[in-house]
Amino acid sequence: VTELSPVSMNFRSIFFLFWLLFTTALASVLQLELNPQAPLTSDLQSIHHDIHACQIIVNLQPSRKCQKPTLRIRISGTSLLIMKLDESTSTAEADKLVYTYPQLVDEGVYFVEVLVLFCTSFDPEHFENTCLENVEGGSNIVTLPYSFHVAANETVGKRPRWVLSEKHNSTMLSTRYQKPICLFQWNISNCESPADIVQYDLYDWTDRPNYLSLVAEVLKVSRAEEKNNETITAGHANIRICLVGDSHAHTLSTHGKLLELKHVEFVFVSSHFPHGFQSDWFVSHQCSYAVVTYGQWPASERMKGHPYPQSKFQEEMRRVVTLLQKYDPKLTQVFLRSVNYNGLGARHTACRPIDYRSPPVIDMYNTVLRTLSEELNVEFIDLVHIIGPKWDAALDWSHPVGKVATAEIEWILFKALQSSLQH
Repeated sequence: VTELSPVSMNFRSIFFLFWLLFTTALASVLQLELNPQAPLTSDLQSIHHDIHACQIIVNLQPSRKCQKPTLRIRISGTSLLIMKLDESTSTAEADKLVYTYPQLVDEGVYFVEVLVLFCTSFDPEHFENTCLENVEGGSNIVTLPYSFHVAANETVGKRPRWVLSEKHNSTMLSTRYQKPICLFQWNISNCESPADIVQYDLYDWTDRPNYLSLVAEVLKVSRAEEKNNETITAGHANIRICLVGDSHAHTLSTHGKLLELKHVEFVFVSSHFPHGFQSDWFVSHQCSYAVVTYGQWPASERMKGHPYPQSKFQEEMRRVVTLLQKYDPKLTQVFLRSVNYNGLGARHTACRPIDYRSPPVIDMYNTVLRTLSEELNVEFIDLVHIIGPKWDAALDWSHPVGKVATAEIEWILFKALQSSLQH
């Protein structure tokens, strides 16, 4: 019998270890089955899911009709999230698009849906004639149903997120769209059907931050300052939060009032376009905090074929943010907030579009707001992680209500009060 030397045994051990790691890595990379009914499928080589790397890799055909398709990928099931395009590793020239997501912390079954929005890359200056891909029959969904399982992960810190109620089993949340015929006939079935959004309501906003303790702390500080300045009047000091904008700001104000918080007031200040912003509003409304955004009307059907391109939106918002810079935070602390998404209503999916508020347009406006916020040092309250996973949940294809609007106004309240205490 030939005995193996220690060197041979070490070599075999190392080889086995590498083989084990290699096969484990292969097992974590799964190929998604493509939808043969989707026109984009002919432009795709494959779509893979790297579970360990938390990535979806879209491999494009070298020769294709859609040079750089604009995709939107949602993970649903036990929890909800929208994946982000990794710009650093995604290039049309390399025929590869990589989408990432944070580690999932909730054990259970998950589903992936890959949706194509535009066949071409999005042009922020000229999108008025760019049509969304056809939604009828789910032909804009490029993958067939696909699921994977995630084990419990106690090492990952909990973050605020949408989690499925324990009373319900995981199922895929399919993207809603409005029938194109609804553009002309609003009285037919399913143009605005409450049954469409039942599944969205099964998800609860979980591990959200505690804003109630901040309310108490801010009131305590405020009353102490007023007492020292001998300006305190009968009753208690109030926190007055002004929400400046369109109907979305009104919806947030309404849901803020439903919180029924003592000594906290929510005030809606109506304004539709950034050029209409007035610098004296916060004084006349006695705002403790002011949260401002624009972006719904500039891309809506009210623009009659001429939505704000990036350059115009940036120019008008620069004026607004420059004015916000000048406010004394001791009187009114000011914030920008992100613009909410709209769903795939018939006016959005018409070709050419009547309403331009598709996700890429809203993302472009939000990028402008983030950039101006950083450049001009006006704080930005980002709600994308709240509205994003439920971007298509609004019954009227526009206004998020219920759990989404409540989560948004609570987040606004938390971030505003947290900021004031830090300053």
